[in-house]
Amino acid sequence: MPRRHPWIAQPLHRKLQESAFINRQRWESKLAKDLRRKFGLNPTLILGNWSAGIVRSHAPIPGKGLRRMLLAQGFKVLHIDEFKTLTWCPYCEEGKLEKFLHVKNPRPHQQIKWPVIMSYAVLRCKNVNCEGWVKNAMTGESCPRILNRDLAACLNFRHIVTGLWEHGKVPECFMHLQRTVDADEVAPDNGSRESPDNEPPAQRRRIE
Repeated sequence: MPRRHPWIAQPLHRKLQESAFINRQRWESKLAKDLRRKFGLNPTLILGNWSAGIVRSHAPIPGKGLRRMLLAQGFKVLHIDEFKTLTWCPYCEEGKLEKFLHVKNPRPHQQIKWPVIMSYAVLRCKNVNCEGWVKNAMTGESCPRILNRDLAACLNFRHIVTGLWEHGKVPECFMHLQRTVDADEVAPDNGSRESPDNEPPAQRRRIE
């Protein structure tokens, strides 16, 4: 049997562990009720497929656990590819979003080397003809709309879902580009080498 730590058998630890389990169950039930109250009894929830890589010095991000909880509560959960959803403007669909706000580096171990960094929290469009531009109430000049990155991603999710619903495919601006080139165009075959797997040179393809 695996050796148990002595503090596991303590009454206080068991009491806190039980309280944490009960509170987690209450939070899950409350979240499910709030979602059904806002979106209906049987909503379809669309979540991004982004997964955190190195999460050191960051708060934990709910991922698989959140999806499993929603499925256990009876929701239909779909995944969507988040490619370019934070770099493409959801208003003009032409310009790209950029970071512009300088903030103090929140990582203490990097403040000496990089005391100020660009914030990822808010973005703005670089296209001067963007429909999302607004007028400054004080000066009357046009200025780019400032977008929260989560709002920009959700608006782009809507564009992707609309494209799938109306045209059956993801809009081109959110696609992973793959260019297919003939092998003869990349490296002309003069007959001095043999084709792999005994295939003729015209059938060989390469995706860059």
